[in-house]
Amino acid sequence: MFRKILAANWKMNKSLAEAEQFIDRLLSELPELKKPESNTVETVIFPTFVHLVPLVLKGKETAISFGAQDCYTVAEGAFTGEVSVTQIKDVGAKAVLIGHSERRHKFGEDNALVAEKFKAVIKGGLTAFLCVGESLEERKEGLSYSVVEDQLALPLFNAEQVNSSNLVIAYEPVWAIGTGDNAEPHDVDKMADFIRDWLANHFGETFSSEIPILYGGSVRPGILADYLRSGKVQGALVGGASLDAMAFVKLYKEML
Repeated sequence: MFRKILAANWKMNKSLAEAEQFIDRLLSELPELKKPESNTVETVIFPTFVHLVPLVLKGKETAISFGAQDCYTVAEGAFTGEVSVTQIKDVGAKAVLIGHSERRHKFGEDNALVAEKFKAVIKGGLTAFLCVGESLEERKEGLSYSVVEDQLALPLFNAEQVNSSNLVIAYEPVWAIGTGDNAEPHDVDKMADFIRDWLANHFGETFSSEIPILYGGSVRPGILADYLRSGKVQGALVGGASLDAMAFVKLYKEML
C-alpha cells in the first residue's frame, strides 16, 4: 500500500512565533499527530531554513517531520549563503524539496543542477521530494509529458540507491501554482499514469509501484479528495493553503 503524504511548503512566509503557533494548533486539532508512531498520513512541513532548528525541536516526539526547501550540491566549502544536506540532516530535518518550480523558473535552476542536488540528498540519507511540472507555454505546445520526462530522467539516472523510502515525486504544473487555477483531476491522473509507467519502464514495476506521487498546484480544502479518489496520487504538496492551520487540518482530514 502506498504511503499517504501531506506536505506543506511555507516558502518565504511566517515568523517563528507564527510557525510555532501553527504547530500547536495542528497538534491540538489532530491529536493523533502527538504520537511518533502515528503514520496514517505522513505530515511533512517545509519551513524557511532559519526556522528548521526550533521547529524540529518543537516537533520532537510527534508524527510531524520537517524538511528544507532547498540545498546545495556539496557537503561543505566556500559557498556563501548556501546550506548543505549534511547541515540539514544535522539539525534533524528528514527531507528536502528538489527542483521546485520557483527554483527552476525564478532562480534559473536547470535539470543538471536539480540532478546534482537530488544526488546530494539521496547520498546524504534524506528523502528527496522531486518536483516536476510543465509551464503554461509548454502545456499549450503539447510538451507536458516530454518536459516531465526530462525532469525525471537526469536526477534518477545519475543517483544511486534511490528507493521508495527516499523518493517522493510531486507533480506541480507551473501554470496552476498560486493561481487558483488547479489542474483537473483527470489531467493529474493522466500525468500520474505517465510518471508511473516511465518509472516502470526504466526501473521496474516494483520500484514504480512503491513511489508516492503527490499533486501540487493551488491545492485547497474541498478539492483534495477529488485528486485522491482514483488512487493514482497519494497526497499533496500544498503552498498557500498550508499557511493556515485550520485549512491544513481540513486537508489532512480529506486524506483519511
